[in-house]
Amino acid sequence: MNATELRTTGSRLTLKEYAADNTLLIPEHLNSFSDTHLFMTDRTSNIFYKSLERDLNGLEFYTNQPCLGYVVGGQESFTSFNNKEFIVRETEMIIIPKNLYLVSNFRSKNGPLKAFLFFFACEVLEEFLFNTTSDASNEHNVNGPLTLKSSASINQYMTSLRSIYKPNVRPTKLLRHKLMELLYLLHREDRTGKFRATISHVHSHGHKRNIAHLMGEHYLRDLTIHDYAELSGRSLSTFTREFRRIYNMSPKKWLIDARLSHARNLVIGSDINITEIANIIGYDNVSHFIKTFKQQFGITPKQLRQAQF
Repeated sequence: MNATELRTTGSRLTLKEYAADNTLLIPEHLNSFSDTHLFMTDRTSNIFYKSLERDLNGLEFYTNQPCLGYVVGGQESFTSFNNKEFIVRETEMIIIPKNLYLVSNFRSKNGPLKAFLFFFACEVLEEFLFNTTSDASNEHNVNGPLTLKSSASINQYMTSLRSIYKPNVRPTKLLRHKLMELLYLLHREDRTGKFRATISHVHSHGHKRNIAHLMGEHYLRDLTIHDYAELSGRSLSTFTREFRRIYNMSPKKWLIDARLSHARNLVIGSDINITEIANIIGYDNVSHFIKTFKQQFGITPKQLRQAQF
């Protein structure tokens, strides 16, 4: 079910419910959920406020606009396509360029997650860049997410946003001014050039996805290695090389092992017949499945199931 279907059916899923089977497109899909709220919009830029009570792990999302997240309370982590983790704690921020796949994780042990999400239209960022220069002698080549510590002025800005303005889904001309104010506050305190360098990459096209998350979610799909490489945003050779770096084995070997492990769990933990289990993990030939299963585990599926009783 996509975001349009959610709205037309009147259903209001939580982010956790949606994450089980979908990649979230932001900001477009955020309007569909009961735990995210449109705070301010002018139809091209948006501010959302999200409030999560329960753990939410493994939510893959894709940024269609540059985004700045500010954590009001709790803690959230993000994992990039190359398995780099970005942890954002209370009163900290993360800047995410457009056209990136990231995986979000939230654990409620640190309390509920409450955060502002600012989405910038490209013309807002272009105006900001046109009217500013870097104070650093050499701007860093930043082409991915950037985490930032907050400051008293930024915290006061966020507090005033919550206390003075009320959530309003109607377009407002005020939003552009509030976004520009935030950008200038951040720029004033930028001592390294990283903030402005990150903003200047609003037109980057890094469509790479996290391989571990992609494979963990989709290893049962009827896809070739080339298909997985394409889905990950990499050439076949790059995908295979990075895959070996992560798993210390080829994608083909990993897929066989992962699917057979899933089959073993079904043999032990369900009453699904062996032929159907073979089909679930992609084997049309049941005899071939049984032979491969025995090679892997030293016992046939039938013998393993009988041994449980």
